[in-house]
Amino acid sequence: MQKKTTLAIFLLLALAALASGFQNSPEWVKYTSVEGRYNVLLPQQPKLGTQEGTAATGEKMQQYTAQASDPDGLFWIAYFDYGTSMTFSLENARAGAVANIKGTLLNEQAISLGGYAGRDFKVAAKFQDMDILLRARIYDIGGRVYILQHLFKKVDDSPRITEKTNRFFDSFKVTVR
Repeated sequence: MQKKTTLAIFLLLALAALASGFQNSPEWVKYTSVEGRYNVLLPQQPKLGTQEGTAATGEKMQQYTAQASDPDGLFWIAYFDYGTSMTFSLENARAGAVANIKGTLLNEQAISLGGYAGRDFKVAAKFQDMDILLRARIYDIGGRVYILQHLFKKVDDSPRITEKTNRFFDSFKVTVR
């Protein structure tokens, strides 16, 4: 369901941020999206965006994004709603994410958030001459899909990076209507 253009735009933004350096903020901030019905900790206030996507059924849908960076990588959250006539597959979403960046799935596990199904996975990929890693979580929560991603250089993979990824993922909370 995640479109190639969405992931390509995300990758380009992420790699541009990685290449250009970041502002360092020692304290993370709590970001709340009232419309998205979620809150999360990020290294700085995120930049917000929207983009239109097309489901496999041909239906148009709006995707809402928030991204923030620190010296070690890019943190990205997106959500979109899908209609009652559509079905969403976590497995297909994960497979699409891996295929769209021509990556290799390193590990994956089923997870849940508030009793709703999700997937946690790690992907290795190459962009130009840079080896990158993508840690991601996808949740299907009552007709709304949430995607959380932490993208960073493979050379930087360390317990410190894992701690940041876990802080980001574990802080994510959703208000279900």
